[in-house]
Amino acid sequence: MNLETPMMNLMKELDKISVVLQRALATAIGEHEEFFLEQTKDGENLLRPLYYPKNESAESIGAAPHTDIDDFTLLPMSTEEGLQVL
Repeated sequence: MNLETPMMNLMKELDKISVVLQRALATAIGEHEEFFLEQTKDGENLLRPLYYPKNESAESIGAAPHTDIDDFTLLPMSTEEGLQVL
């Protein structure tokens, strides 16, 4: 199965969406629309979809407490208990 073309198309579409999100977030915090785009225009684009499977027991740890290094972290609404966002 050749995934290169569909994955490249997906990345192009996600890149377009990231521009919209960066503009919206800049406006939401009271900055001019290009605020984040100016800071990221010459940088690498990193898209990291992560999946944390449900823990089998209450004693197991799926991910230790941490901070994300990215400019933005988009989280879908959780359907399980456990994730804490501070």
